[in-house]
This record gives sequence, C-alpha cells and structure tokens, in this order.
Amino acid sequence: MVVLATMSNMAVYLYMFVICIKMDAIMLTKAAKHTWKLDFCCFVFPIIFTIAVAIGQNYFLPGASGSAFPLQFTIMSSISYFIVITRALDELNLLSSEAEQISLLVAMHNEVVSSTFQILGVAFGQQDVKTSVYAVLSLCSLIMFAFFVIRPMLYWIVKITPKGKPVKESYVIVILLLLFLMGLTTDAIGASFGMAISDGWPLVFFVRIGYFTNLSAIKNQDELMMYGAIAIAGCLGKLVACLLVLSSMKLSKRSAALLSLILSLQGVVELIQSIRWKHLHLLTEQTYATSIIGIVVGNAIITPLIEMLYKPAVTKKFNLPNLVRLRIRSLRITSTVEELQIVTCIQDKEIVPIIIRLLEALNPKEISPISAYVIYLVLVASQSVPTLAPYKNHLRKFNQPSSSDNII
Repeated sequence: MVVLATMSNMAVYLYMFVICIKMDAIMLTKAAKHTWKLDFCCFVFPIIFTIAVAIGQNYFLPGASGSAFPLQFTIMSSISYFIVITRALDELNLLSSEAEQISLLVAMHNEVVSSTFQILGVAFGQQDVKTSVYAVLSLCSLIMFAFFVIRPMLYWIVKITPKGKPVKESYVIVILLLLFLMGLTTDAIGASFGMAISDGWPLVFFVRIGYFTNLSAIKNQDELMMYGAIAIAGCLGKLVACLLVLSSMKLSKRSAALLSLILSLQGVVELIQSIRWKHLHLLTEQTYATSIIGIVVGNAIITPLIEMLYKPAVTKKFNLPNLVRLRIRSLRITSTVEELQIVTCIQDKEIVPIIIRLLEALNPKEISPISAYVIYLVLVASQSVPTLAPYKNHLRKFNQPSSSDNII
C-alpha cells in the first residue's frame, strides 16, 4: 500500500503541475477590480449558509474530532478551486464561454484566499507559539524560494530556448525534480502547497481513494443527511451570491445559475483533502466514505444541469423581425449590395483549400465583396483561457496596390 500511495501522490503532483501552469496571473490582476464583489460573495455566502445549517442541527460536523477542524472543513468546502473548475470546463467544452471566464477568475481569487488560510492553518495547528512561529517562517521561506529562485530560473530557461524549439530534456527533468521536492517539503512542513508548480486524470490516485472507501461503514442516516444539508447549503450560498452580484454586471439569471453550478463542482482537490483528513484521523470511516460519495453524487447531478442551462444560440426558423432583433442572418437573405463579413477558424492546414472553395462558391463581386477574418487555432498547453493574437507579418507596402492587398 505504501507503493500505491507514493505512486498516487506523484501522479497528483504531475496532474496539478500541468493544470496550474495554465493559471494566468496577469488576467487575475487586471480583472480583480471588476470581479472582487463576486469573489468575496462567492466565498463568504457559502460559509454563512453552511454554518447556519450546522448550528441549526445542534452539532457542527459529525464524525470529526479536533477543535479547529470544523471551521477548516467549512472554509475548504466553500472554496472553488482553479484546478477543478479548469478540468471540468475542459471536459464540458466550455473553456471559451462567458461563464468560463468569470468562473476561472473567481476560482483564481479563491486560490489566493485558500493560500492565506493555509498559512493560518499551519500556524494555529501547532502546539505552542514558538513552534507556530517556526512553521510560518519555514512556509514563508519556501514561498520566497519559489518566487525568487525557481521562478527566475524558469524565465531563464524560456529565454535561452530558441523560439519554436523544444526545451532541453535536462531542463524538463530538473523542473520535475523540483516539483517533487516542493511537494515533499510542503508535506514535511504541514501545508499541501506542492501544487504551486501528464495530461488526464491521475488514475492511480483514484485507485487509492477507492481502496480506502468503505461503503458498508455508512450506517448513521442522520450523519448522511447532515452532510447532504451542508453540501446543499454551500451550493445555495453560491447561487445567492451570483444572483446578487451578477445583476450589477448586467447578466441574466440563467447565467447566474450556470455560474453557481460551475463553482459548485468538486474534484481532485476535495478528494486530496478528504484522504488527508482521514490519515490525520480527523474523519471517521463513515464520514470519509460519505464525503467521497457526496463528491461523486454531487458532480453527477450538477454536470447534466450545466449542460441543460448552457445553450448557445442556434439558428432556427426565425421570421424577419426576430432576425433583426437577434442579429442572426443566413447566407440566403444577405444583401447583394453590401460587404459580407465572415469569421473563419482554421485548425489544420488541410482545411484551407476547403474554405477557399467555399468562399469562391459565395461568388464575390465588386459590389458585394467578401471580408474574411481568418483565425488560426493553435493549442497552447500553458493557458486555459483563449488568447487572440494579431498576425502582423503580412503588413508591408506594395508598389502596385490593389483591392486584394488585405488578403493574407
């Protein structure tokens, strides 16, 4: 079992490494002034709702021991994690939607809040003041080492690597070794910050999760209902927060409900916390099994609801007033005396001849020319948010200009 646990931890570190390098800190700082109200409400409201439900049931968290753990459980359950949201949106093909942009911003801000509470949890989890000070200093030193040593080293590797060439294998090995070293150090300190630095789910980790999950241990129905009430309260808190704030952002109630469902998704981070709490004897056998089943059932309910709520506009049999109102047109009713603007997305070079034949079939004329905006789609592994970069290599002067000079 030790070998399985070691392999699962390595798989989780690699999985989080691939996901977390897609976090765009520039987008986080630029959008902070626009979404800080939503970030704050989506963090505070679930905590308030969860505590209210727990107090109303006369006990805070069944099956848990430790004075500070119930509050830690509530805070961790109220946070939406960037790793979970990014992976879920990728599977649902929603990475370019409007709800995706907002949900990723909220998740990134929640990660910052989570890091702050992580430091406080390390400090208050010690036995005396002296040990708490040493723990905080060790953690701050590790963070400074990551920012002032590892980060400049990565920038240096990018700088010396020729444009368009792959990174040297030796550099990749060093980066992966630093990844495991960071994970080992943070586990020794007491904070799971190994995620600070293979695509796909860490399957070995799921084997470990299933190995420790004993469904026959779920015997107390009151505890099961209590956990369900806490989970529902957290989802309602996020829904209320989205409804209150998104009205000022001029978004519909449908978008608010969709955003709250996306932020309520749970994944690998919650699984890591559950198995970590079990090994620390903060969760009983039944509470651990209940939390795992709650994550699976919750995602099974939320995912179809997201697919139902997210319905992009589809052209149907609209009459003329609706076409004007919805600004949707078909080629059959376009004007023959004005410019036809087309947006074309190219992913493979083999599609280019097909698109050219399609444009020729539209029979462009001098009185009704075609203005085609070509977008070349490139998969960027280091980003989770689509980026639109202008193509400027074609900008040059011609000795004999013509009407087709703007064609790339």
